[in-house]
Amino acid sequence: MSRMADSAFALAKETIACYRRAPLATVAKLLDYHGPSRWHGAIDMVMELRACPYHDAVTFLHEHLFGGAGGDAKGGGWIKALTPQERAVKAAWRQQLDALGADRYRLTMFHRDVGRTYRSGKHRNETEEVFYTNEQLLESVQETFCRNWQRSYNVYITPFSDTLTYFLVDDVMPEAKARMDASGFRPLIYQSTSWQSWQVVLAVPKSDLGDDQERRLANFTFKRLNELYGDAGIGGQIHPFRATGFQNRKPKYETSMGRYPTVDLIDGRPGTICERTRAFIVEMRAEATKKAAPVRMAGLGEQQLSEDGRAKIAACQARPWLLQYAQDNFLRLSERYGANLDASRADFQIAIGLINRGAGLVEAIAVLLACTPTMTGRRHRDPAGYMLRTVMSAKAAV
Repeated sequence: MSRMADSAFALAKETIACYRRAPLATVAKLLDYHGPSRWHGAIDMVMELRACPYHDAVTFLHEHLFGGAGGDAKGGGWIKALTPQERAVKAAWRQQLDALGADRYRLTMFHRDVGRTYRSGKHRNETEEVFYTNEQLLESVQETFCRNWQRSYNVYITPFSDTLTYFLVDDVMPEAKARMDASGFRPLIYQSTSWQSWQVVLAVPKSDLGDDQERRLANFTFKRLNELYGDAGIGGQIHPFRATGFQNRKPKYETSMGRYPTVDLIDGRPGTICERTRAFIVEMRAEATKKAAPVRMAGLGEQQLSEDGRAKIAACQARPWLLQYAQDNFLRLSERYGANLDASRADFQIAIGLINRGAGLVEAIAVLLACTPTMTGRRHRDPAGYMLRTVMSAKAAV
């Protein structure tokens, strides 16, 4: 279940950062608590000691510290003005949010150490999630900035609109962005997320995808866009992406000086409807209908390569840029998934990329055999035959 913040709570949201910074000693007196202070903020302290949900904790602080609806949080004395860095982040974030033009947002933060996630608006055992408007997100910039810069959380937003559907294309390389431009795609936003990765967000009218019955079509379109231009391993059209202005705190991007790349908005075009994406959805609807039955590999069976075919693969002089593409993507997937990398799936994803970049059957097999780093440890009796089936399956999916 989900909801937008109600009007009373929205008023409290304007000073939510102040509530969290309320002196814990003062709150301890209100709660008659005499133990050690182990909380990051006053709201967390109230939630635990009163065993109450987030909304009730905010209400408690509002009534006891600020005199209820008539109170003024600015009288607390612990309010601080935005620092120059916080102002810069807020200005950058505002540009991104204005370009997206969503009605509401989910705010999610993933710690640089895998497994620690914080979703603002979803607290403890509450079943309802609170979404945020542009201004409510911007009002939270001090707290969000603190979690990003001081606690190493990566900041993500997920936009929701009553009139638009958003498609993220993740990990878009410059070559892929050039192909998107040449094909007529016009992004709502285009941003750099590190020194070597970029994201594109496209928007179409919500009516193009009908009602919830076409959720599978939205996911199919999203998946295909990313197979063609971005991260072939990504899944789920409703997908978070990085908030502009904050740091990318992935450990692999940390420099020897302890610095991290900042997420920068390269181009934001408020109100842009991508007509090429609309046409692409029509194409995907026709393709999804044609492929209603799942693609099967049974027809390939244990297909064996002829001696002539093996000779052609061995003699193939693959184009250097295709070899580089495969090597770069194996490295990227290995860094992303580590020991959890599904090597066969990686082969399949990269095979799709090779086919989309003009590789024929023989060349694609030759590239995969040359570049797959784990092939020797996978105990395939016939690596070339395995790659033949992989590439044939990829061709059927393209």
